[in-house]
Amino acid sequence: MKQPQLPPGYEFVKWDEANVKRFWDFVSQAQPDAYFTKGAGSYLVSHFNPQISQADNIVDFGCGAGFFLDHLCNTDKKIAGFDLSDASIRTVQEKFSDRPNFMGGLTREALGNFEGHFDLAFMLEVVEHLDDEPLKNALADVRSLLKPGARLIITTPNEENLSDNWICCPDTGRIFHRWQHVRSWSTHSLSQTLEGAGFEVEKAYACNVLALGLTPRALVYRFAYWLLNHGNRNLFVIARRR
Repeated sequence: MKQPQLPPGYEFVKWDEANVKRFWDFVSQAQPDAYFTKGAGSYLVSHFNPQISQADNIVDFGCGAGFFLDHLCNTDKKIAGFDLSDASIRTVQEKFSDRPNFMGGLTREALGNFEGHFDLAFMLEVVEHLDDEPLKNALADVRSLLKPGARLIITTPNEENLSDNWICCPDTGRIFHRWQHVRSWSTHSLSQTLEGAGFEVEKAYACNVLALGLTPRALVYRFAYWLLNHGNRNLFVIARRR
């Protein structure tokens, strides 16, 4: 999707690693309910159960406050989480330290200890936050954690119009996306990026995450969401590490 241009005289926030960590440290402590997996976690576990059931060791790459980890820890799999936010890692360590199948919250420094360890990795609502170099590094990092042939599952907004959530900081005059999104993905662009990063895409599809639940309430939400938002707003990709 072609993105609109900023009005004259405005510039975007420059999202370096320090700014990203500061932003998500704040969200994880002050607005934890804003995480995608807070509401969709149970649906995602059900939807991706075929892939989960085939794995022994699973990592949630970009685990945030641990809402999806909570669901994964209810399985019989060995589970780990990774996040750049120190506050998030502290949170998941406190939340899940008593779970016998929780391997821990991983920092970047610890990733080298788990090379080729995992059968399945999730990157849920992560790739839309990453500029070119951080994206390249993140895909290389998650690939290094996976065994050859292991799967990576990615979710992200589908063909998002980023300007719908632009905010102007009144202090600096710089513009940023309300949830720190810096790029919009389609099935084609994400598949192409993954293929170039050492993955083989098995399936890439747009969907409505609210349709993943089979309850009457979810079906009503699906219809309302479709009417209000003109279609499938979520993008899922399942790929294998080459």
